[in-house]
Amino acid sequence: MKKTAIILTMAILFQGLAFAQLKLGVKAGANISSLSGYTPEDLINDVKGAASYQFGVLAKVNLGDFFSLQPEVLLSMKGAELKNDQSDAALGTLSTMMGKPIPNSMQLKTTYLEVPLNIQAGVGLGSLFRVYGQVSPYLSYLISDKIDGAEDFYDAYKDFLSNYDGKPLNSFDYGIGFGAGVEVLFLQLAVKYDFGLSEFKEVAGTVLKDVNPLFSSLKNRNLSISLAILF
Repeated sequence: MKKTAIILTMAILFQGLAFAQLKLGVKAGANISSLSGYTPEDLINDVKGAASYQFGVLAKVNLGDFFSLQPEVLLSMKGAELKNDQSDAALGTLSTMMGKPIPNSMQLKTTYLEVPLNIQAGVGLGSLFRVYGQVSPYLSYLISDKIDGAEDFYDAYKDFLSNYDGKPLNSFDYGIGFGAGVEVLFLQLAVKYDFGLSEFKEVAGTVLKDVNPLFSSLKNRNLSISLAILF
């Protein structure tokens, strides 16, 4: 009886996978990222975008003729060039508290382990060609962060914030993306824009009473152009 139940369960699962048309794949692409939401209290008054890259794996599940789900696991590199006004009194206060000068220009570079769920709707010609749009909620975990060319300052800044049980950036980021793509045979080309909804200040915004940390209200923004190979 147990063997029969196991066999029936496996048969149902295999039939479900066959109906859903599961495909696996690998993908890579370019990131054009920036940060938004800065205010004068954050001591940042200018942000410029930066180019980087992403890569990872995916699983694509077709749900009938029009819809599909495509979860992914990616390493995504982001960042931006941040500038501040050296005449700002609050910046001087923070510099004095740190005991270290703050660079006027900082190239912030971050690496996230990112898990988006692409919810796709599209039309196509059999398995040869397909055009789709997608909505993509995502969750990210910060793996590494640095200020390129000012590593000594950033290490000192992290040590300073740790005295207040804080850190420069939130460990988790979440948001939603909107995009479109085209599939030709086993290739998938996609363009997507992600809006980060988590502010950095969720971790660091309350650690100082006299002045906000440098990046507290900033949010990730990212335009990605990617190519995937489906198997």
